[in-house]
Amino acid sequence: MPIDFKIENGILKYNTDFDEVHNVEAGRNSLIAGPIELSGTLNVAGNLTVTSEINITGTVDITGAGSLTVN
Repeated sequence: MPIDFKIENGILKYNTDFDEVHNVEAGRNSLIAGPIELSGTLNVAGNLTVTSEINITGTVDITGAGSLTVN
């Protein structure tokens, strides 16, 4: 399921509950503005940065040269 988001008055707004399977492919850089709730599955083969915080109640799988950074 894709993330539910919209742009309103120049501001990106989205649901902060990641409850499905989400992937960061190898060779990709990704950024999520937190805080977020991860109740689904996150597969990270690339580089993912989360600002603020991430509450993990689901599964995180970091493979290969993948990295997860929380600032």
